[in-house]
Amino acid sequence: MSNRTPRVLLVEDEALIALTLKMMLEIDMGFEVIGPIARLNEAIEAARTETLDLALLDVAIIGGEVFPVANILQERHVPIIFHTGHGLREELSGSYSGAQVLSKPVDDAVLREAMTRMISGPSAGTC
Repeated sequence: MSNRTPRVLLVEDEALIALTLKMMLEIDMGFEVIGPIARLNEAIEAARTETLDLALLDVAIIGGEVFPVANILQERHVPIIFHTGHGLREELSGSYSGAQVLSKPVDDAVLREAMTRMISGPSAGTC
C-alpha cells in the first residue's frame, strides 16, 4: 500500500449507526470513508468504481441484502468485514473467504482490531 490514506467502503442503512461508524473510521482510525451508503444500487456502483482498501458492509440494506456488493469486492480482492444483527456468522464466513463477521452492535475495540487485521493482512490490497 502507498502512503495515501486507506479507503474504506461503508455500507449501512441505519442513519445513527452509519454516522457513528463514519466518525469512528475517519476521526479515530484515520480512514477515508466512501459512504455511508444505504442503498444497494449505490453500493454496487461504488464497489465497481471506487479505489478501495477495505469494506465494512451491513448485510441487510435498503434494496436487499448486500451480497452482490460483496461478490464484486471479492472479485476485486478487497477485504470485507460484515456487520450484522441477523446471526449469519458461519454462513458469511463460509461463503466469503477471509471475510470477518461482526455482530451488531459492534464494539469499538472489536471493530478497530478487525479493521487493523484486515487492512494489514496478507490478502490486503488496493483495487
